[in-house]
Parts: sequence; structure tokens; C-alpha cells
Amino acid sequence: MKPTLLVVACLCSALGQAQTRPQGPVSESGVINGARFRIDIPANWNGGLVLWAHGYSPPETPYRIAGEEGVRNAGAQLIPVLGAQGYALAQSAYSVQGLSIREGVLETEALRQYFVHKYGKTYPTIFAGAHGGGLITYAAIERFPESYDGAIAFGGIPLPELEWVKERMFDMRLLFDYYFPGLPGSVVDFPDDETWASVRVQAKKLVDAHPERAKTLLRMYNLRNTDELWRCMGLYTSILKDLNRNRAHGNAFDNRNTIYRGSDDDAKLNREVPRYKSDPKAVEYMRQWATPTCQISSPLLAINSLFDPVVPSQDTHYYDEACNRAGKTDLFVQMWMDMKGESPTPSAEGFALIFKTMTDWILKSKRPAGGELTVGVK
Repeated sequence: MKPTLLVVACLCSALGQAQTRPQGPVSESGVINGARFRIDIPANWNGGLVLWAHGYSPPETPYRIAGEEGVRNAGAQLIPVLGAQGYALAQSAYSVQGLSIREGVLETEALRQYFVHKYGKTYPTIFAGAHGGGLITYAAIERFPESYDGAIAFGGIPLPELEWVKERMFDMRLLFDYYFPGLPGSVVDFPDDETWASVRVQAKKLVDAHPERAKTLLRMYNLRNTDELWRCMGLYTSILKDLNRNRAHGNAFDNRNTIYRGSDDDAKLNREVPRYKSDPKAVEYMRQWATPTCQISSPLLAINSLFDPVVPSQDTHYYDEACNRAGKTDLFVQMWMDMKGESPTPSAEGFALIFKTMTDWILKSKRPAGGELTVGVK
């Protein structure tokens, strides 16, 4: 089906149109304000809707949404899984790629409104996403609490992103440059032709040439091997560049008061490592769009891989503490899965169980217990 350009006027006019419950399965593709979307409604639609937020995709790589030829991502995998439970699925490709927190939140919400205007009110309505989409999930459930009856975050960074990105991404790239000089640019200077893939290749060459230098970084960042180190460098540099160039429009991270610990010679490291001042405008962007606070009014389920080198599962405790301070502990549950791979996600069986668990929490007030989830591990 050829995508149809949809603008705000279309959404407004839809308010006055009669809403007819679809008969039989429906698949619709189109564009809303520059963001491609796909909607799938099963023949046995129960009136429920899942909004799916996809994970991080490099700015230089167009995202391929479910339904396009050859796509086998999580969004495509969920169509039959959710259809079997009677859920409709709507997913946006976002108008831009990268760390698209703002776009992911607002454009997925616009898609939800379009769905309601065209097909009628939905219940339950669940927001879900993986990795970068997990972060978008936390932001969406807090920014639009009236829109969603529950949320599931697969991975993601459920803590103040300014702090997490600084400590995990900014500092790791800074220390990588200290121990492995040779990558183009720096944490505040990014060459135009630098990409996720090109940094991975160059970082691997540097690490392979001097593997003994990696021991400190592996220890400091709880990484299991050098492969995880150079892979993290590719992704983290891509995100830092995107934030600096396209999102925050400047450096959001200040390390002038940071004391680095865990090296073989901390005094030497802290004397020699470069220091940078943050840009207030960039800091404000991070505060506005990437600072989860657990101001939620609906159930939120976090599903994390026990060991994820990119987004460590233990960091979810920050969100748990925020929920405790906000008096929201009954609305937040974390479960972990012993999954493998660079960007692990559950199998179809695992997805089915997780969405059923959320459905039971919403409809039957059956709050799940935290801990290990063994079904659907791959």
C-alpha cells in the first residue's frame, strides 16, 4: 500500500467522522507529519491497543518498519503475538532517527490519537518499547499518563539520562581515548563522516592491538570482554554525536569536578584526563526529555536482560528508588531474563507471557512478582 501523507488537519477532521469498528483483519500504513506508521488490527480485536516504540537506530540509517520487505524486527514479531491475544498494534518509525526521545514520545502519541479518531476508543492501551524505545516508554508514560493504562519497558535507561549518559557513555569514551588514543575526534568533537560502524571498526583495531590496556575499562564498566568494549564505543559515540549535533545542540556533560576511580593509577589518570564544561542549553534538553521521575499513574513493568553491556540491568534500581520517593512502588515491577546477545529481546513465547502479565495487572489488578522470568529466554 502506498503511504498517504497525513497532516494535523486530517487528525482534526477525523474527530467529526463516524467511527466504525473494523470487520476482519486490518493493516494500514501511512505517514503522520513525516513519521511513517503501521497499524495492525486482528479479526478478533478485543478493543485493546499496544503502541510499540522501536529502539535506537543511527541517524545515518533509515529505519525499516514492520511490513516492509524483509523486516524481521521486534515490531514485526509482535504482530502475530499480540493478534493472538486480540490486541491491535500501532508503531511509528519516527520522523528522524538517533536518540529520538522527543520524536518517539510525541509521534507515537499522535499515532495513538489517529487510531482512536479512526477506529474508536481503546482499552486497555499499553505503551511498550525496547532499548531506546524502552527509554521512550518511561518518558511517554510520565508525560501522557492519561493516555495509557500500562507500559512495558524492555531495557531502556530508567534513571536521569544526564547522569547515566555522562557516567556510562561520555566517561567511557573519554577514558577509551585516554587508554587507546587514535579514534577521530573526541567526546565533544565529532567528524562529519564518523558513523556507528566506522567507530566500531577503528575501536576494534585499537583494542586488538593493545588488549592489555583494556583491563582497566573492563573492570570499571563491568564488561566481560573486549568485544563488548569496542561495540559499546560504536554505539555510545553515535549517541553522543547525535546529542551534540542534532538534539541537545551542544555538550550536555561536565566533568570538571569528576574524580575517576578504579584505574591502576587514579592520581595520574585524574591529572591527565581532559576536562570539559557543559552547555546550559544542552543540559536543559536532557532535563526536559530524558529525566524519568516515576510520576506515573498506571502500572509499569520493566523487563531487562540480566547482563546487558549497553544498558546494565542494575541501573533500574534508580527508577525503583524514584518510585519509592514518589510513593509509587505498587505501580512499578522489574523482572529480569537470562538472555544472550548484543541487543537481547524475548522470544515470541516470552513476549506473549509478558503482555498477558501486563493485561492481568491492568484488568484484574494482579500485580506480578519481580524476579526472574524464565519463559521465552533466547
